[in-house]
Amino acid sequence: MEYGILIANGEYPDDGFQVVGAVASVDEARELAQEYIRNGPENGALPPDRFTIHRRGPNGFYSRFEPLAL
Repeated sequence: MEYGILIANGEYPDDGFQVVGAVASVDEARELAQEYIRNGPENGALPPDRFTIHRRGPNGFYSRFEPLAL
């Protein structure tokens, strides 16, 4: 079951964001974030300043945002 979507965010809002992938738990999100830190930026992906998990709210839309603590 999908827990949420892991997003890598740049240091500043204008830096943008990168969708990393769907995750089933916070632990899986941490593992995926560590993998992204190791391999993403050297392969052309956004260098992350922080990660957030976007989750569905009661209305079914991705309207809840949880910061991910590594």
